[in-house]
Amino acid sequence: MSEHIVRQTRQKDAIRDVLNGCDEFISAQELHRKLEDRGEHIGLATVYRQLNALAEAGRHGPSRRAAAVPPVRR
Repeated sequence: MSEHIVRQTRQKDAIRDVLNGCDEFISAQELHRKLEDRGEHIGLATVYRQLNALAEAGRHGPSRRAAAVPPVRR
């Protein structure tokens, strides 16, 4: 079985940094806004991809700090 090598990127670091500073649940959109407020230029699709990757790796699950699925509006 081959190991999957995960690249460390500026974007991943920025997302993890914001998540680590959150004590409560935030949505992917809120996370994206916090990144923009810090001057980080990371697309919303990238935020979703990184959240999904972190959840799959067991680092930040949707039930812990951020939701990778947008809330449904009715």
